[in-house]
Amino acid sequence: MSSPDMSGIWTTYSDPSMRGGRRSPGGKIRVLIVDDHPGYRRSLRSTFELEEDIEVIGEASNGNEATDRAAELKPDLVLMDINMTGLSGMEATRKISQMSPNMPVIILTMFKDQEHLREARRAGASAYVVKDAGTET
Repeated sequence: MSSPDMSGIWTTYSDPSMRGGRRSPGGKIRVLIVDDHPGYRRSLRSTFELEEDIEVIGEASNGNEATDRAAELKPDLVLMDINMTGLSGMEATRKISQMSPNMPVIILTMFKDQEHLREARRAGASAYVVKDAGTET
């Protein structure tokens, strides 16, 4: 199932059980944040710390760290930036999707074009969110 719209957000669920979200046995959604900007990672972490059902279990600043941390920590969800030095977020998404097909990866990006969206789908991303989606311009 897929739900595209013009807001810069889409989701794809290959497994119907994912529609309700994944949770670890403790009941919290365990999240890995991947972005090369430390301030953005801190901001996301701070936002998630306000939610009682979400736990940030790790951070990574590039694609290589992301694949290593995903394998090590086995998060319920990975939030992945696309544009990073070294291994890109797209390639890291591809590797994580191959390594753990049931681990959802949500792409967080500034890119609004259709080509990046298509590439994210091909890489195995579960969702694509433009970083300014939902904000007024």
